[in-house]
Amino acid sequence: MPFEPSDLFFYFTALSILLSCYFIFSLYLIRKYLNINKDSEKKDYLPFTYAIAFIFFGVGRILMSIFDLIVEFQPSNRTLENIVIWEIGTIFQILGYGLFFILMEKRVMKGRDKYILVILYFVFYFIGILLINTQMDTLFFTIALLLTIYIPFAYLYIAIKADGVVRKKGITIFFGFLVLGIGLALLTETPLMIISSEFGLDYIQIHGISNLIKSVGVCLLFIGYK
Repeated sequence: MPFEPSDLFFYFTALSILLSCYFIFSLYLIRKYLNINKDSEKKDYLPFTYAIAFIFFGVGRILMSIFDLIVEFQPSNRTLENIVIWEIGTIFQILGYGLFFILMEKRVMKGRDKYILVILYFVFYFIGILLINTQMDTLFFTIALLLTIYIPFAYLYIAIKADGVVRKKGITIFFGFLVLGIGLALLTETPLMIISSEFGLDYIQIHGISNLIKSVGVCLLFIGYK
């Protein structure tokens, strides 16, 4: 279906803001990584890991936006041919969250649980991708998404246990993931339909709003990580 020029302008403006956050913050973190490790024997890879995660998010968002435009933001328009773009974009998103998941498991659990939550996260997501366009894909995606709830609450746990700068960073990152999660939740099937019917918004408008919300979440994450 044709889009209103104003809706397209809003969507691409919101998308540009989100992608700018991902890639500008990535460049900053890579530069920080290079500066702090320039004369250091013991390397600190955290800034570089955060940068790679943001890059994964950005690349994934580009591919998923291409898919959204191809199917005109209507999930019912997806086919076996165009769903491949969405699947590849989703894999980049999965890898981005996976990096944060691994870091938190290493920091909080210190490997005591053998990274079982991380393994389950990847397993459920990839099974969901393999079962795309079936009645089971939503179930596996939902389970994997629920596992990611561990990430923000792990930062909240750190904030409660710590004080000073560490506490502030933990709280900021917690709210960053919370806001990012709200932006992502808007695009799941049921909330998308409810918001569209209750507020009279087209799907492209909701996608634009989601991108703006996620931009706020990414900014909070960057403040906490930088």
